[in-house]
Amino acid sequence: MQTHESKIVLLGEGRVGKSSILIKYIENTFDPNMKSTTKAGYMDKTLNLPEGRIKLFIWDTAGQEMYHALSHIYYRDADGAFLVYDITDSQSFAQVQHWIKELKTVLEKTPIIIIAGNKYDCLSKQKVSKEDAENYAEKNGAHHFYTSAKTGFGIVEAFQDLATRILKNKNQPKLQDLQLKKTSSLIIENNTVTLTNQKEKPKNKKDGCC
Repeated sequence: MQTHESKIVLLGEGRVGKSSILIKYIENTFDPNMKSTTKAGYMDKTLNLPEGRIKLFIWDTAGQEMYHALSHIYYRDADGAFLVYDITDSQSFAQVQHWIKELKTVLEKTPIIIIAGNKYDCLSKQKVSKEDAENYAEKNGAHHFYTSAKTGFGIVEAFQDLATRILKNKNQPKLQDLQLKKTSSLIIENNTVTLTNQKEKPKNKKDGCC
């Protein structure tokens, strides 16, 4: 079975729990005293899904403002983006808009996007409404999930949704291939020779437009 490889970037402000989400997903552990990430690194995980087999290379980037200028270096060529905000911090949700705009600016194509409202275990302190989060995600073609790096809630489901959509995107025939097949079909159907590298022109046909 072919294994597709995909680059995923974790983005979000400092202290929203990006690194904790990644470690919970890969190692199923949680450290409440984890320090903020000050550099970029990645971990990988292979998934066997109905759509195929995929190996995710998940890049964790620093969220502090001083590192924003460097972050675009790490998310170039990304197939997917996992954007994290803290449900108890409305400012962290506002910054999600910054990351999406930057992704669209830096990347040639918009990646598959997950928006994760982390710290779902602190739901009683929630400051970002579910309606606002889901509406914003829908407007940007993203899927919204609630997650908890502490309990593991929603993390597996969010990554699986991201991987599934990436695989579906990879499995779709490229537009160029579809156009080529369509052209070839017409040539056979009309029983004509119209290839650009032909040496002889069809007889009884004048040059020029008709």
